[in-house]
Parts: sequence; structure tokens; C-alpha cells
Amino acid sequence: MALIDAQLDKDSNVRDVVGASLRDLGSKQTSLVLTSCLNYLSKHVKLPVAHKIAILNCMADVVRANLEKVDKELAIAIVKEAATQMTQTKDAVPEWQAAASHVLVAVGCQWILESNTELIKRFNPGQLPDFFIVETMGNLAKENVYGMVPYIKAGLSTMLSVIGIAKQDNIRWIFAYTISRFCEAILDYCANMDNFDSDPNVNIAFYSDEIDVIHEVLLNNWIGTRDAKIREQVIEAVGQMSYVVSKPKLQERLPKLLQTFSNLYKKHPEPFHVSKGLYNILDANSSDILHPHVESILQAIFPQVCHAVDYSVPMTIKNHNELLRCLSVLVRVDSMLVVMFLMEKLENSNERVRIGVLSIMRHLINSAGEEMADKKDIFISGLKKVTGDPNNKVKKILAQTIIAMAHHGYLQLVGGQEMIEFIVNQCALPTETPGRRPTDPEYVSNDALRSMCDNVLQLLTTTVDNMGKVLWPFLLECVIPEKYTMAQSTICRCIAHTAAKKKEENDDSFYVDFDASANVPKPQALLARFFVLCGLPVQSKHRGLHALTALRWLAPLIHENLIEMWDIVIPKLIKHLEDHQDLDDWSQNNWEDLMLKFVSKSLEQVGDEEWICSMGDAMAEQISLYDNLHDEKNFLYKCLGIIMRISSKKDFVSHHLDTLFSTVKHANQVEREGCAVGLGYAAASHLDIVTTKLDLIAKRKSDSTRKSGILSFIKDFGSGSELDDQTKATILLCYGYVALYAPPHLIISRLQTQILVAINPHLTNAKLLLLSPPLPSQDPDVKQNLIRTIELIGRSMHPEHLNARHDFSHKNKLLQHLQDYIKAESPTQVTGETRYLAFKAMCVLVQLTPRLMSSELAALLQNVLDASMQLPPLPPNADAKDSELLLSNTLKSLQQLLLDILSTEMTTKGLDIICTALQPWRVSSHSHERERAMELSLKIYHHFLQGVDVVSVSSLLAFCSQGSCLGRIVPRCSDPQDDVRESAFNCIYTLLKIKKHAYFSFPRKRPDYSDPFVESVNELKHKIDVEDSAGLFEVISQLAEVLRQKLSSDQLMPFLQVLMEGLVDAEPFCSSGACVVMKSFMESRGAELHSQVATLQTGLHAKLSVITHPQTRTGTLRAVRALGKHHMLTMLEHLMQRTLPLDAATLDTWKVIGQKASLTAAFMETALEMLRQALPYEERSDKERVIRSATQHSMALTVVLTELCKGEEAAPVVASNYARLLASMMTMVSSMVDVRPPQQQAKDANGKPAKHSSALTTARIDPSEVSIDGLRQVLIASQCPAIMQALDSVEIWGKFRNIEQVADGFALLTKCLVEFQPHCIGHLVSNLNPLLGASVYDPQRMMAAAVYAQVISERSLIEEGCAGDSNLVDLLVNGLLARLVDSNHRVRMLCIRGLGNVASAGSEQLRKYSMSVVSAMIAGMDDKEDVDDYITLEAMEGLSRILAEIDEEQIRGVLINVSLRIRPCFEKNNDRVRAVAIGLFGDLARFGDGPSKDPFVEQIHSNLVTLLLHLNDPSPQVRLACKKTLRSIGPFVGSEAINEMFQKHLLESASLIYGEFMNDLSKAINKDFVDKLNFYTMGNVSFFRSSWSEIRSNAAMFVGFLLGNMDSSSASNLSKEHICGALILLLKDLSPDVRIKAAEAMSYLHCI
Repeated sequence: MALIDAQLDKDSNVRDVVGASLRDLGSKQTSLVLTSCLNYLSKHVKLPVAHKIAILNCMADVVRANLEKVDKELAIAIVKEAATQMTQTKDAVPEWQAAASHVLVAVGCQWILESNTELIKRFNPGQLPDFFIVETMGNLAKENVYGMVPYIKAGLSTMLSVIGIAKQDNIRWIFAYTISRFCEAILDYCANMDNFDSDPNVNIAFYSDEIDVIHEVLLNNWIGTRDAKIREQVIEAVGQMSYVVSKPKLQERLPKLLQTFSNLYKKHPEPFHVSKGLYNILDANSSDILHPHVESILQAIFPQVCHAVDYSVPMTIKNHNELLRCLSVLVRVDSMLVVMFLMEKLENSNERVRIGVLSIMRHLINSAGEEMADKKDIFISGLKKVTGDPNNKVKKILAQTIIAMAHHGYLQLVGGQEMIEFIVNQCALPTETPGRRPTDPEYVSNDALRSMCDNVLQLLTTTVDNMGKVLWPFLLECVIPEKYTMAQSTICRCIAHTAAKKKEENDDSFYVDFDASANVPKPQALLARFFVLCGLPVQSKHRGLHALTALRWLAPLIHENLIEMWDIVIPKLIKHLEDHQDLDDWSQNNWEDLMLKFVSKSLEQVGDEEWICSMGDAMAEQISLYDNLHDEKNFLYKCLGIIMRISSKKDFVSHHLDTLFSTVKHANQVEREGCAVGLGYAAASHLDIVTTKLDLIAKRKSDSTRKSGILSFIKDFGSGSELDDQTKATILLCYGYVALYAPPHLIISRLQTQILVAINPHLTNAKLLLLSPPLPSQDPDVKQNLIRTIELIGRSMHPEHLNARHDFSHKNKLLQHLQDYIKAESPTQVTGETRYLAFKAMCVLVQLTPRLMSSELAALLQNVLDASMQLPPLPPNADAKDSELLLSNTLKSLQQLLLDILSTEMTTKGLDIICTALQPWRVSSHSHERERAMELSLKIYHHFLQGVDVVSVSSLLAFCSQGSCLGRIVPRCSDPQDDVRESAFNCIYTLLKIKKHAYFSFPRKRPDYSDPFVESVNELKHKIDVEDSAGLFEVISQLAEVLRQKLSSDQLMPFLQVLMEGLVDAEPFCSSGACVVMKSFMESRGAELHSQVATLQTGLHAKLSVITHPQTRTGTLRAVRALGKHHMLTMLEHLMQRTLPLDAATLDTWKVIGQKASLTAAFMETALEMLRQALPYEERSDKERVIRSATQHSMALTVVLTELCKGEEAAPVVASNYARLLASMMTMVSSMVDVRPPQQQAKDANGKPAKHSSALTTARIDPSEVSIDGLRQVLIASQCPAIMQALDSVEIWGKFRNIEQVADGFALLTKCLVEFQPHCIGHLVSNLNPLLGASVYDPQRMMAAAVYAQVISERSLIEEGCAGDSNLVDLLVNGLLARLVDSNHRVRMLCIRGLGNVASAGSEQLRKYSMSVVSAMIAGMDDKEDVDDYITLEAMEGLSRILAEIDEEQIRGVLINVSLRIRPCFEKNNDRVRAVAIGLFGDLARFGDGPSKDPFVEQIHSNLVTLLLHLNDPSPQVRLACKKTLRSIGPFVGSEAINEMFQKHLLESASLIYGEFMNDLSKAINKDFVDKLNFYTMGNVSFFRSSWSEIRSNAAMFVGFLLGNMDSSSASNLSKEHICGALILLLKDLSPDVRIKAAEAMSYLHCI
């Protein structure tokens, strides 16, 4: 009853679990649970409705799951109660009455007679029934068809008696719903009568009389109701009744039915139910009855089909499918009428109408069988009208329809090719202009439609049988037309597949009669088209791959001579495309070279000049196809140029030269280049013809032009009109390619007499443009193509091209023109290709002879670098924009130009000229300029190294001795830019390699010698990290070491003088790096600089006056000090000459020089003594708090000691005073936590005491930080890096700043001292002993106690004789025992901790102090002032450590006392206290097998429940402690099974499924501890009052498992009433989790 009562819990999870528990009990005690629910309902008449609903739903679930356990008597009682609940109130409470209905339906699934009898009692003729009575009958018909059908007639009769008076909407709805279920059940029953023992008298006609009447009422009166929900249900009922109504009545009412349903489409918002009902009506009638109504039905449903289908709304999809099912029925009645109706509608231009018709046609093609066999021609004829529709949505559905037609043999008929042509047209749709997408959700873009049709054509080709006859050779007709250019990828793919298939099948239809097939292009035309398509293979979905494949299969049709060659070559080209499908890896130029060679070889393989000329004519005719495709047109021109080169017919060549010029768009650079290259190819065989044509155009020979019929546009020049700039640009470029491709033995003479004469006027004009504003008619294309022409001329004059040496006399003039061009460009931005093209042309010209003079070369370099180095940096995504790509190419051409200049002047002088030009950019304040300059420097040096074999030995040695080169590069090695640093290291490596090469140039040296110093530079560059400044300068120091070894004495001063300029570098990192190298050289090689000391000191002093970066300044000062070590007298003399007052640079110099060991010892001794006597801080009260402020005296002394320890010579002094320094600094660190800065006298602007002022200001220091820094410096000065690494790794310095962690910090410090510096511990303890015993400052005593506690825990120190101090342990223990009564609880806690650490002092010390320590631990657990349990925690942890080391006899007397003392700690709020207490109890198990075993076992059983419950404690550390303790006490529990479970499942690292473990454990407890079951159970019950909800939950669960696994004999000993009462109280717990566990536990009560 408590569970039933808890079903109204406010928490949904609790309600769910209570219901689950009742259902679980119901599965075991079905009658009990159901009877209890019935009694509860009968006794609590006024229950809240929600509670009744929960009980009824539970009953329904129990009945449904355990129906076979419900006897007849109980079923009757349930049915009566459910019926009563369902009809108890006249007010509608749907959830309540629905729950009661579910109970009735559940019972009725087996006890149909009883359920039906109770329902019939409440369903009286002539009286409107309750809504849920009728609904229950309908649901029974749905759930128990075969049991309910025999009773349906009686129900229908009763309905019939009241249907006329049913006016309420809900009654009408439920009648319609129930009638639908009745009709479905009747149809199901009659359809499956052979599958069960059915009543032979029951058939559809058996119910027709009642259904006829009800059908008429619903049709005439109810179906027109305004309520949409009722109308929807009535529509469904009328549709279902159509199968049961007698045929005469159905035929009689058919017109009205059809009219009614047609009207419903207009008024009903959701047409699906109308369509579904209409289908049922149509399906229930025969064809002869429907035939007169076909047209009217079409008129009714066709508008519905035309509505757009929203695929995100399932009902619209269902409605569309139902409409198509209706049309399938109509096709069976009169297919011709339906088809003609559709053809008529197809004439309509409305988008939705056409889409609707096409969707119907697609459905009929796929679904209709014989009815459509003779209608295929009509369909194809009708669809031709739609192929021209411009609407993409119509096109999409038409394409889908064509797929269906292909699969059903339609396309093989006349007109099928027109359907294919439609698909091809869609494959060629252009890409839409990017912009705002239309808001129409059904919008079909060109891209989407094109992609779809690509797939359609591919599927038709590869998957549909017998399509070869339709596609071949029709697809060849689609190759040439311009409108299909975008579709060529798909067309070629389909051609390749079809041709391959026909070839493999030896199909004779493969061979095309081109003469007979007028529409199929000739082979030459096909080949011309395919060549161009292959030339740009990545366009249009990688069309080149498919075009090449198609070409290979078409070879027999093109020319028989090509078959063998193409079978070898084409697969290689395809492989190249497949290997380079990634556009990032694609090179169009490389591919174009391959393709042009392929074209040339193919034509040579044909070997028929007439055939080749025919192909040239075909190619010329196809030029118009590419008017808007400039790249394709470019390639076509080149192919045509190859054809002209191969042809020997001059008329043919002359004619097609005219064609090239007459068709090229002179304003387009791509077409211009294609035209020029084509002329160049032609010039290779017909130089005179080509140059004559160009001369005629350039000189405007109008008369000769008219006579020869040359270019049509030249006719306009007869009256003296000037050529436009675009045409001039084309002519200039043509001259360039003619020069490049002309026969080398002819080009020198023609260049002087024709080509240079032709372009010279343009050179003059171009130069004039630089001196005056450009005119509107002037075009930059002329200048840029003139530059291209200069480059091409230079390439034609190259010795490798001419195969001979030739001095090009025009070289300097052309170079000067190019320099003038780049001067006119903006130095800070890229505005065009002029600069890039000029650099490329210069690269070619500088390689020609005669060579440039040094002055000319320097001027050229200056102009080039000024025009390019200031350009903006290249973005990371340099390929994102054309301007960025142009910038990248410009910089690459600049680099190549410098390399080419060096190649022509491969001497140290030439290298010096280039490096001198680059130096201003190396030190630029703009990072991208430095990066660019260093990258260029590296390329130059590397190039010089690669070509060093051609440099003379004497010149090479002279260069390598120039330390200034290295001096300029060194500062860049620490540049903040990663790339600059890496380039600088590579430059130094390369320079040293050059010197090494010079060294090896002598015959006596071994050429395989490897210099480790040089190679180390290459390794150092990988260690640079700008975020790690210390590491950075360490690497620079290593670099300096390499340079010291490799730099000769005579170049030392030049190197240092140049390096001094790096000290004032704009980048601080660079100046710091320079001073690191400077200091290194001063230290190691300063002795060599005696005669230059004055010069160096003067220079360094000047630099110190302007250096602002602190690190650079410090490094420079150290460099001065290093120089003074070698030349002290000279240095002093120079410094003494300085004027007074000394400037800052001089003061800093003296400060550095003054760091001497002789002064350090005296200052340190004095400061230590003064600090010992000084007050660390002063206290004053501020309301309720005490404010502590550090004394200025103590802080000053601390800073002094810190600075002294920083001295380079301080290490031996620190070593002699190490323990005192440590104790002093530790004392200051402990004293300065949470202490304010000291007060000091105010200072003026010059740092002197302010006059007439006694004001005090707060020092701008942090006392804690100052003290910590002092401690750090002492430790650093001890020269033990390991201790610093250890301290840093534990982040100890942060602990010293926190009052809560400072004691832990000192413990860690002590631990490290013991490990790394044990020799100082005894002296340190001696220095701290007065503090622990007599200091008035709590922080100092706390620090001393923490150190003592840690020292005593270090067993290694104790065992090794305390580093020679035999009294150390006594001093430590006695000191800690003495402070157990300290006034500060933190000090007492640390003393307890230290005494607990005696366990680590070794067995001898433990025996000596064990009783005192154990007593102290027990006393510590009873500290009355320990409100936070800190001391208790330390005492238990210490006792745990002691117990691990002592024997049983030493603990025997207090074992039980300890057990009892720690038991209250099991329930402490502090997680750690609970964990330690539980762990300590586990430690006691070590002594459980001795004389104290029996009382200890008793303690185990007393605490077992506690431990098991805390095994699922909220705290992870408590859970871990429980695992460990349970495993420890397991052997003493007295059960092998339980011990095995503890050892197996309670592993510390393993996860535990607590519920499963406790269930299994409960089984073992029930087996092995029957006599303790009540003890354990009541122990759990006691935890029902725990303050932790998790523990209460665990206890409830444990009780449930104990009860669930208990046999009846054991249950007799339990306090059942007490347990049940406690669980019932838990059901009212505040925590939902507890109530859930209580409910789960109560599900096991059936066991007792």
C-alpha cells in the first residue's frame, strides 16, 4: 500500500521507479498487487485524479504483462472497477477515463466476454453512451479482432438506435472512430477465416444491414460537420465502410460519395484523409460501376496532384501517394480516357499543372502494366511538347519521367532520341551567376539540374538495356555543337562506354558510315574537337579524362593509322591525369606540352597531307565555338599552328594565318598568346610567309592587302588609319614568338633586319610614356607585351638556343628600357604584371654577352630592389587572389634575377656587389622586408657555394677572410621572425662552407674532411625558439663559439666593428644576440685586441649611450667587463678619463667591475648578523584585524643579501655561510606571508630624499616576493641545479605566498635539501632550534616545526647517521614533543605530523619513541580546539604510519581503544577524515590475528555495514579507502565467499558496479551469516537517518538486496514491521534518489 500511495510522489523519477517496483511485484504476486490496487481505489474514493490515473496505468501494465495469471474472478472485479472508474463522473477527465479504458482493453485481450458484458451494461439502446465506453469497444476490436468480431453486430445495433440523437461533437467523433475499427476488424476477420476456428455464419454481408444505415447517416448528416477533427474521422469511417456496405447501396450512393469527397477537397484543410477515403471508395467498387464517373473523378483529384509536395511534412507525401493510388485504379477502369486527359492538361503552360501531369505519367509508367502497353507513342508525342519548357522544376520532373520511360522501353520508339537530346541539353546548362538564392523552397538551380542530368545520361548509358541503338551514333552528333560544350565531359564518358561496349561485343553498328549519316560529324571534325577538349582537361568535371578515353575507342573511326599509336600513348596521358587530379598539383603548361606533342605525333602518324589539311580546315571552322572560351581558343590556335608547321602547302598556311588574325580577340591576352604561339609554330617551317604577313599588318600596306585578300580588318587601314593598341600588342607578341621558334640559323639576320626594326618604334614610344601622363588611348597591354617580346628575343639569342656564342649588342639598351618600366611602377603595391614581366625579361638578358660593368650591375640591382623589396608581405593563403598570386610570382622572379646575375658574375666581387645592395633591407624596421632580404641572401650564398668551383682560389680566400660579412648576418640570428632567424643561420652555415671549400682547394687537404664546427651551425638553427629567450641566447652563445673557432685574427677587428652596429639594431632580440656574441669574443679572444682597446671602449661607450633594451645593455656591460679582464690597466686608464658626474653608462660599468669576491664575504657576514637582530615586521590593530607591515631595515638587508648572492664570485662565500643564509631567508619567507610593504621616506624626482618633508610612502615592493627571491638566489648560489629543478617542478614558490600552503612549501624545500644537500641539515636544524623554542612570531615557529617534521621523515638521512650528527633525532623529537602545547593550532598540527613521521626514522628510533608517539597521536585525536579536524587528521595519518612499523605487542593494549576512537570519524563531514579513519581501521587488521582477534572480529562485524555503505560514498577517496580496508579485513570476516569477493572485485584500480556487487554480496551474507541477518538489516536501517542522501540510498538498496535474496526461513527472524515502517518513511524522504531506492527495496518485500 505504501508503494501505491507513493505513486503520487512529486518527483517524476520517483514515480517511475515506484511504478516499476509495483510492476515487478505484480510479475511475482499478480493477484496481490491487483487486489491491493482495487482495494486502494475502493477505500480511497476521493483520491486525486492523478493518483487514480497512476494506479490504473499500473494495473493496465500488470494485467497486460501477466494476463495468464489473472483468473476469471479477479478479471471480473477488475473489469467492474475499471468500468466504474471510467463512468464515475459525468465530467470528462480524459487521462483518468483513458487509463480505466486501458485496463478494460488489457483484460479484454483474454476475458472478452466479461469485458464486453460490462460495457454492454453501460451501452443501452436509445440512450447515448459514455464516450469512453464506445472508445473501449473500438480499441477492443483493434486489439482482439477474433474475440470481438462476433459481438460487433450487437454493438452496431445499439449504435444504430442512438445514432440519430448523437448531436455532440465528441460522441460523433467516437462513433466514427469505433465504426472504423469495427470495419477494419470485420475485414481482417473475414480475410483470415481459414487461419483459425471461425464462425462460418460471420461474413461481410452479416453486418451490411447495420452498416448500410450508419453509412447513410454519416454520408448525409455527419460528413458535412464544421469541426475538422470530426469530419476527418467521419471521412475515414465512410471510406472503411465502403468495403462492408452492400454493393447495391454502394452503387446507389456512389455519385453522392464522389460529389461529397470532391467538395471536401475544397473545405478540408488536410486532404490526406479525403484522398485515403476516396481510394477506399474507388477500390471497393468494380470497374463497370466506376466507368461513368472516371472523368469527374479526374477533374476532382487532378488539382490535388498538382499541389507541391513538401517533403518535410509527411502528410503531404502520404496524400500524394494516395492520389496516385486513386489514379492507378482509374487506369484499370479506362486507361485511354486517363491518358488523353493527361495529354490535354500537358498543353497547359502552368508550372504546377505540368509538374502534376509529369508526376502522374511517371507513376503510371512505373506502376501500370498492360493498360499502358499501347499508349507509349502517345506519351512520347505528348512529352515532346514539354522539352522546350524553360522552367527547371518542370525539366527536373521530365528528366525523372524519361528515366522511367527508358526502363520500360519507351525510348526505343520514334521520338526517343529527342528525349535523350533533352537530357543532353540539361547537361550543358550554364552555371548561374552567384547571387541571392530565390526564396522558393522548391527552387531548382542550373547546377542541381545539370548534375542530375549528368547522372541520368550516365545511368541510361550504363544500366538500361538496349539503349545502345538509341545512343549510337546519336551521341557523336552532340560532340560538335557549341551549345553542348559544357556537357562534353558527360557526353565523352557515355561515348567511351558505348563505343567500348560495341567493340567488345563486335557489334557491326559501331562502324559509322559518315557519308550516309549526314548529321554525324566527319572524323577530322571530331578529332579537332576532341583535341581542344583534351587541351583543357580539368574543365567541366575533368573532361579530358573522358575525352581521351573516348578518343582511344574511336581510333578506328578517326583513322586506321592512329590505332596502334593511341593504344600506347593515350593510356599514358590518362595515367598522368589520374596522378594529378589534385588542382594544387596540376600544371597546365606541362600538360599543354604533352598534348601538343601528342597532336603533332598523331598528325605525323596519319601521314596524309590532304587529310591533315582537311582537319586544319575543320579546326578553323570550329574557332567560333570558342568565342567565349579563351583558354580553349588559345589551345586551338596552337594546334592550328602545328598543322601549318607540318603542312607544305603555302596557300593553306597563308589562308590560315589570315584566319588566326581575323578571329583573335586582340583585347584578350590569352587569345593573343595563342595566336602568337600559333604564328611562331608556323614560322618554324614558313618564316618568310609569317614575317611578310606581320610586316604587311604593321606597315598598313592597304593596297597589297586588298589584292591578297589578307585580314579583313586591315582593309580599314587603306585610308591611313592607325592600328589600335590591342592589335599592336598582338603584333609585338607575334614577333617575339616568331623569333623564338624560327630556325636558329636564320634568326640572327632576321632579328637585325626585320624584328628589331619592327619593335624599335614601340620601345621609343614606351619610354616616352614614362616621362608624360598617359593618353586615354594608350594601353598597358602594349608595354607588357613589348616586355614579353624582349624576353622572347633574349631567349632566342641565348647560346643554348643558337648553339653558338653571340654578343647581343642591344642588350644594355633593352635592360635600360626595362629599368625605366619598373621605376614607373608603385614600389609599395602590385598594380599589374609589368614588374613581374620585366624581371623575367631581365633574367634572360643578363645571361647574354657582353657582361655588365660593375657600376651598371650595381645600378641595376638598386633599381630592382627599390622596386620590389617594399611590396607588401605575401599572405598565408597566397593563392586566394590573382593579385596575391602575381605578388608571389614577382618575388620569385626577383629571386631568380639575382641568381642569374650572380651566375654571370660568379666572383667574390660580384657577390659583394649583390650583398651590399641587400644590406639596407636586412636591417629594415619592417619584418617582411628583413625576411625577404635574408631569404634572398641565403639563396645568393647557396648559389655561390654551388658554383664555387668556377671561382679562383685567391678570390675565394679573400672573400672568406672578410669577417664583416659574418658580422652583418649575426644580429639576424636572433631576429623575432622565425623565418629570418632560420635564414640567418643558413647564411652563416653557407658562408663557413664556402671558407671550408677554399681550405680544401689546396691539394694537400683531404676532400672528405668534415668540420664539426661548421656542421654544428646546421644543428643550432633547430633549437631556436623566440618564446624561450634563455634558450635563444644559449644557442647564440654556441654560435659565437663556432665563430670564435673559425674567424682568423686579422679579421677579428673588422668583425667586431661591424657587430657593434648590431648593438643598436631596431629589433631588441637582434641587439641582444649581437651583444651575446660580442661578450663571447671579448672573453675568449680579448687578449688579441691590445692595440684596439681604446677604439673598442670608445665605440662600446657610444653604443651604451643609445642602447635602450635592458638585456642588450646588460650584455654589453658584461662584454666591457670581459674586455677589462684582459686589459685591466688600459681599461682603467681609459675610464678615468671620463668627465664627472659620471653618466649612466660609466656608472653601470663600475657596478659590473665591482663584483669581486673579496668584497662579497665581508658584506655578507655583516648583513646576516644585522638581519638576525632586525624585527621582521611591525603589527598594528585596525578595528578587528591585525595589520602587519615589513620593516624597511629587514627588507633592505634581504635585498642586499640577494644581490650579493647574485654575484658571479659569490659561490664560495655562500658555501661557507650556507646554513645561516638558508635559515635567515627561510625565516624571512615565513615572516613575510600576507605582510604589507614597508614605509619609507619620500624621494624627489632625482631619487634623493625630499627636502622639508617628513612624508612616508609605501615601498613599491612585495615583501614576500623579495624574500622568496632571496631564498632562490641562495639556493642558486649553492651551485646545485638539481635542487632548483626539483623545486621548480613542484611549483614550490607559489606555496610560499599562500598562508595555507607555506608549511607544505617548507616541507618540500626540506625534502629537496635532504636529497641534494644532506650535509647542511644538521647546521640548518641547529640554526632553527632557537626559533622553535623561543621565537615570539607564530610564522617562524610554524616554519621550524614544518622543517623538523620533514627532516624526521627522511629515513635515508636517519639511517646514514644524520650526516654525522648523532644527536639530531633526539633534538628533533624532543623539540616537537615540547611544542605539543603550543598556543598556535597550526604549530601543534605540524608537531603531530612530525611525531607521526617517526615511523620513517627506522626500527631503532621507533622502539625508542613508540609509546610516546602513540600516546601523542591518541591525544591529538581528542584535541578540543580542533574544530576543523586538522589535528585529528594528522594524528590518524601518523598513527597509520606508526602501525605499519610496530609489532602487535606494542599496540595490544590500545587496539580496541583505537578502534572505538576512530569509529565516530567514519561519519565526519570531511571526506579526507572519513577516508583516513576507514584506512586506519584497515591498518588495524594487521594485528587481528593475535590475542586480540576475537574483540577485533567483533569490531569488524560492527563496522561492516558502515564500510559497505561508504563503498559508494560521494567522495572518491573514501570509496578507495573502503576498498582497501575491506580487502584487509576480508580474511577475518569468517566467510570464504565474501573474502573472495572482496579480494576479486575491490581492486583499487578497478571500477566497481556497486549495485551488482551488493546484490551478489547479499546472497553470500544470506548463505553464510544467517544468524546476523537481522543485525545487518537493522544496521542498514539505522543509516536511514544519515545526513548523506547517498548513504541513505545505499542503505535502502542494501536492505532490498538482503530481503530479495533471503529465504522464508531466514525471514522469520527479522523485525519485519520495523523494516517495512522504515522503508515507508524513506518513501517520504526529501531526496528523490532515496525515495527511488526505497521503492526498489520494497519491490523485494514479497520475499518475506
